[in-house]
Amino acid sequence: MCGPTMGCCRELSQSLLNGVKMASMWCNSVTSNGYLLSLPGGGAWEILLAKRLDQLTSESDAEYITKRALQKGLLSIALGLYINALPGKLSRKKMADFYQAATSKDDTLVWVDPTTGCVGKAEHERLPLEPFSTQLLLVQSVLNLLGQLLRMDSMLSVSRLPSIKDTVDSDSDE
Repeated sequence: MCGPTMGCCRELSQSLLNGVKMASMWCNSVTSNGYLLSLPGGGAWEILLAKRLDQLTSESDAEYITKRALQKGLLSIALGLYINALPGKLSRKKMADFYQAATSKDDTLVWVDPTTGCVGKAEHERLPLEPFSTQLLLVQSVLNLLGQLLRMDSMLSVSRLPSIKDTVDSDSDE
């Protein structure tokens, strides 16, 4: 007889904890009259909120940069879902298709189908629902991150880390 490996046990434990956390979030999303507060999943809510921000933002607005940054942050969440659902590599055409669907001016609800990796009009019978509290936490996290980025004076970047071959060659020149 053999049992599960340590890695398998950790994965099962983490999955169980995630399930309990999700159930807890659903329980916290119930209103006083017993209604369940939920939002559309699959990136649909993030795309819809980004579209509304685009409609409310004009270049003469004092908070233009902040609203555009929040809009881009919300779209990057939906883009992450799209990339994870794609069966294969992300091409420029697929990226353009995603942004065209996500930033269209009409009010259709657009979502990322996790089974096919397609972006399109949401069909209500297939649309997953997510608890309101998780979406609220997500937006709060994005706002906190944007606030931290706006408070930074400058960012450091590294164009390329030296490879082992480069460091060996530079040592031999000495």
